[in-house]
Amino acid sequence: MQLTIPEFAGMLVLAACLGGGGAAGLMSLVEQKATPELLTDLSSEYSDADRQFAKRIARAFPAGSSEAALITTLERQGFVPDWRETADGERSAVFDFSNIVCVQKARVRWRTDANGRIQTIQSRYGEEGCW
Repeated sequence: MQLTIPEFAGMLVLAACLGGGGAAGLMSLVEQKATPELLTDLSSEYSDADRQFAKRIARAFPAGSSEAALITTLERQGFVPDWRETADGERSAVFDFSNIVCVQKARVRWRTDANGRIQTIQSRYGEEGCW
């Protein structure tokens, strides 16, 4: 079978696209982040894992805990900070463990008092959508 130049060029473009996607997928597997201690050995069921994560966060950082200790722990475990305070005083951090098909994240949100002590803390673990 002989290909015309446009057909051959089209196949090269398709191969490059598939190869690029394959390479990107491979890189996402190779560059996976280490699982944070707070997320280690959670259930494979998102609803159960979400509850387990919430318990770990509440146990490690109950109301009255130091925000500085929370931030240090989250940063050390690879959570990305968003310390900008929202209008209602909430701060947050996220660990993104998405793959090439689904967006998956662990989030921690909290509020502090004037002394840097945690007043409220919430967490969320799970899938945020798939393609």
